[in-house]
Amino acid sequence: MKDRVGKAGRNPDDYAILVSVDPIVGETESVAREKQAYVDDLVDPRPGIPFMSARTGLDLSQYPISKDRR
Repeated sequence: MKDRVGKAGRNPDDYAILVSVDPIVGETESVAREKQAYVDDLVDPRPGIPFMSARTGLDLSQYPISKDRR
């Protein structure tokens, strides 16, 4: 990514990749997993694939969509 930033005329040292972590907690692991399943069912990942492909320059449509993120 830093190479692409440099080619775009920007300083690669000013560029950072920010990682997002969204913890899901519950009174027990079972409750937390129920909450996670509920949140996962609210989101359809398909509309995000063209968006992320355009942003990263990678064709993400070639990869299967999986609910298991482990």
